[in-house]
Amino acid sequence: MIVIVDVNVILSALIKDSTTREIILKTEQDFCFPEPSLHTIRKYGY
Repeated sequence: MIVIVDVNVILSALIKDSTTREIILKTEQDFCFPEPSLHTIRKYGY
């Protein structure tokens, strides 16, 4: 199954060591996010 992740979820995983980060890094799921999310991440310097 592919899970679509919102930019807020990605940013929260980057900012702080959290359950969200653990789920993204340690599960076997495929995570995708919209390309504009990548631009938002770059905009804020993460």
